Amino acid sequence: MHTPAPDSLEAVLQGRHHGARVLLVEDDPANAEVVAELLRLAGLQVDLADDGLQALHCLASRPYALVLMDVRLPGLDGLDTTRALRALPGTDQLPVVALTAMAFADDRRLCLAAGMDDYLAKPVEPAQLFATVLRWLQDGRRG
Repeated sequence: MHTPAPDSLEAVLQGRHHGARVLLVEDDPANAEVVAELLRLAGLQVDLADDGLQALHCLASRPYALVLMDVRLPGLDGLDTTRALRALPGTDQLPVVALTAMAFADDRRLCLAAGMDDYLAKPVEPAQLFATVLRWLQDGRRG
């Protein structure tokens, strides 16, 4: 499958989803900075959480169009955070995309079983990030 150029996907995100709020849950400051900047360049509003508890606090305090969730987090990991997120009212349709360096099929199954909807392997490529975010923002619903 051909992945479109990052700039064209970025332009589509800017045009169709400008201002959409995304929660990025990532404990590595360098990874968080890179992904957040890419999302901001695409016109999205990005809130950052560096652990699972902070992510749950953010989710309880405001609505999001999408969550990008690191799997390996200190304390409450991304899998347990997603399970807890799914127990919050109004999050059943919120798309959650795993961000992880664990790129094996079993890891993908664990992410999906925990309630995540999709999976991006690190290091994240801009075109893949934009394509995945665009796919999940298209209709604002998971599943």
